[in-house]
Amino acid sequence: MSPANRRRPDSPARPRRPAHTGAAFGLAGPCTRGGDPDETTVMEIALAMRQKLADAGITTELAHGESGIELHGTGEHEEMVNRLERIVFELAGHDRSEWDRILDVHVDQAVRILASVKKWPGTPEQWRAAVRTRLIDPDVSCRYGPPVHRPFGGNLVLALYLRLDGGVAQIRPEHLEDCPLSTDELFEAGQRNTDRAPLVHRGPIGAGAWALHGEGFFTASKAANLGAVLGEIDVGANAGVLFCLPHKHVLGLHPIDPDDPYWALNSMALLHRDETDRHVDPMLSPFIFHRAPTGEVEAVAIPGGVVYDDPHTLVLPAPLFDAVLDAAGCESSPVR
Repeated sequence: MSPANRRRPDSPARPRRPAHTGAAFGLAGPCTRGGDPDETTVMEIALAMRQKLADAGITTELAHGESGIELHGTGEHEEMVNRLERIVFELAGHDRSEWDRILDVHVDQAVRILASVKKWPGTPEQWRAAVRTRLIDPDVSCRYGPPVHRPFGGNLVLALYLRLDGGVAQIRPEHLEDCPLSTDELFEAGQRNTDRAPLVHRGPIGAGAWALHGEGFFTASKAANLGAVLGEIDVGANAGVLFCLPHKHVLGLHPIDPDDPYWALNSMALLHRDETDRHVDPMLSPFIFHRAPTGEVEAVAIPGGVVYDDPHTLVLPAPLFDAVLDAAGCESSPVR
């Protein structure tokens, strides 16, 4: 039985509402899994990029990371990680005669990033301007140990990063020794800057769901201050809100209807599946989250087809969301 239909037999019938279309306008560069370049082409690109980096004085080695083949810096550049999935995706949309020029652009960017990493902020004002908060999975994003972070929910933590020329760098515990700001001040300034990160689009996508899309690193991380997001889009969330973070460029959310909370759950499951299928970036989190009106966050479900083949949404034990389901007369048992 679909979770949206798991209601008491005596519940009054509700008007049928059209579902939204899933992916929020495809603004973040959709890519179907079936259209990925073959392994030989990916390796060709990786080796070409590696040689160009070497010509620029940056030594690397091939490695397998969260999104496939990566280039990891060696020697004095050992902290550099060049994830190639976006480069591969970009090259796939251009004629081979243009590949050399495009790779040169990415090499120039890598050189700028490495130069900026050596120029960390000095004054409190510089730290406040550069720090960001970012939601990450510490199990896949921390090659040299986790950055300074606080718990969030599900597989995610809220970590401290610096926004540098052309990229970002983690703030690890040893970096705090020379920082003039306290950890609390860094998180406060970092979240304020993340809240201000530009968006490509913010708006409704149908059936009560909303989506935020951006090209930068921090769009999904706006979920760490979801109250500010809800205030800006002016939607009612008195019963809480469900949200999902399929990848770093999107934040999907759906205010909960207290009479039919599974409607929002199905909505976010559809958005998550579509974004995961269409986007080149690696998945940020497989979970659908619940933010209670009091601000607590809990992971409540995993959409079917995201990390397992069963098409049904798996509802997880989550005390606050279970209370919402109970109040609506819905079953809160897992959907298999």
